[in-house]
Amino acid sequence: LQHPALVFVLIVFALEMFLISPPLRAGVACWTPPPHWSLSAYWAPLPHAFLSLCLATLALTLLLPLSCVLAVLLAIVLLTITFICPFLLVRIQKFKIQINGPWDEAKLFNGINN
Repeated sequence: LQHPALVFVLIVFALEMFLISPPLRAGVACWTPPPHWSLSAYWAPLPHAFLSLCLATLALTLLLPLSCVLAVLLAIVLLTITFICPFLLVRIQKFKIQINGPWDEAKLFNGINN
């Protein structure tokens, strides 16, 4: 990177993601009730989604004054990973085929035709 401030932002972002985020997410998981306690299992991931949105917003806010191009690139990567990749994975499920190989369980044949 050309500027020391960009190196600092990269290191702070890495520390945020790998050191601060896991304990914070574990704490959020302890504070939220299990899915069977809530009205619907769909509401249980909302605190995690909110936390992820806050962290992404913080990272973009800190990166924007230093490099607009990198901030836009980060936003595009985050949106692609969050929305486009899962959509494509669900969409290509219809093309999935089952292949058999040596990693499968052996099927025993006793030689007697029923």
